[in-house]
Amino acid sequence: EEATDIAVLVTDMRMPGMDGFAIAERLRNDPRTRSVPVIFLTAAAEREHLVRAFAAGAVDYLTKPFVAEELIARVRAHVELKLARDHLERVAREREEIAALVAHDLKNPLSSIRFSAELLRSGEVSVERAARLIEAIHAAAGNGLAFIQKYLDKRADIELRRRLELVTVRLDDAL
Repeated sequence: EEATDIAVLVTDMRMPGMDGFAIAERLRNDPRTRSVPVIFLTAAAEREHLVRAFAAGAVDYLTKPFVAEELIARVRAHVELKLARDHLERVAREREEIAALVAHDLKNPLSSIRFSAELLRSGEVSVERAARLIEAIHAAAGNGLAFIQKYLDKRADIELRRRLELVTVRLDDAL
């Protein structure tokens, strides 16, 4: 399912009706909100509940009364961490998809090579047929290597663009 747009949730541990623990549990049980970081607010007397809070999925906590700037700084830090984690998960998924595509695209030339080699191994082929099989092996190997080279060139281009750093240059200084 599609993930939620919630970047971070700040909740009090103790509230009438549904407390922070129940909210955190609901988040963890829903695939769309499982990765949402939860920051608990707690009174100093509730410190014994912190272990339970972290077990429920809390990533941080603040004691009340809290300083607004500290809350904002912690929320900002956890939002940045979540965005980085989400990005890494997307990159990992994309790499898995690419690996599956590469494996699929290499399967055909390798299957052709193997089939032709098995026919040659049987020894029951004519000289003319053997020559055609050798050409088929050579062509399939060339196709596989060309695919790999194209893939590696594309990856190198992507890496080069990723490292490209745009800077403002004064043309009069450059001239």
